[in-house]
Amino acid sequence: MRRWLGPALAVVTLLLVAQPTPAGAADSQFVHIKFDDQARMVTMTLPTSPCRQSARFTRCNWVLFVDEPDMPGQPVVGTATGTSGVLSVPYPSVCDHVGRLQADALVGPPLRKMVGYRHGLLSTCHCAPSSPWPNAVTGAPTVHLHYPQGIYVGEVNNDWTLYATHPGSSGQVFSGTITTDGTFSGLSRLKLEHVDRASQTAPNAIQFRFVNGGYLDGINFASNDACHATFNLSINGSAAPPGQIFLGPTRAPATSSPMTLTR
Repeated sequence: MRRWLGPALAVVTLLLVAQPTPAGAADSQFVHIKFDDQARMVTMTLPTSPCRQSARFTRCNWVLFVDEPDMPGQPVVGTATGTSGVLSVPYPSVCDHVGRLQADALVGPPLRKMVGYRHGLLSTCHCAPSSPWPNAVTGAPTVHLHYPQGIYVGEVNNDWTLYATHPGSSGQVFSGTITTDGTFSGLSRLKLEHVDRASQTAPNAIQFRFVNGGYLDGINFASNDACHATFNLSINGSAAPPGQIFLGPTRAPATSSPMTLTR
């Protein structure tokens, strides 16, 4: 996680710049960060004279720090350290991952963040429209009111249904954001009350918030030309445990949360 960076890594005057230019093609006095989706690699080319000293600190040891700024806990993708040349960190295939990465240039001691650069991962992969979604999620979700607390998700011919419920009668809050590399359409609200919300906030994004009293609250929507669907789900303000995300007619538990389904 990024917590170890701490307040001491506040951004200072940008003596260095990060820009997506090929190694060797830029001014050698600056650090340059490059994302390569084909190679699935982020590289940081250090200045020709990478070691500098000042009255406050020494800039000799460099760290390339890569994480996912939009994900809960900002998980670390990888780090690389060195004193010269090119540092590199591999990142997930864009076929398996959609989102944003951030690469930070740190230098010290003591380590300070000098500059950062964000990069969106847009899938370059293609899947046939007839390709199936994972077996676990295929089929209408089996759920009735007062079932075990959780979020129930199922898909039939690119038509998705999501329900939330719990065994009690107190107001439990279920919320989430669903994104895709394709588009969504036909969002409809299922058994929602006036306090519940569901909306399509972008062609590829749906958000919802249900205050559930033990009955069924849900939505239905279609995915178009999508290879991936990511469900970032929460229960009472915390990430939904995988064991409380139930898939398809068998109610198989999810293997991760957030959950990305790929076909």
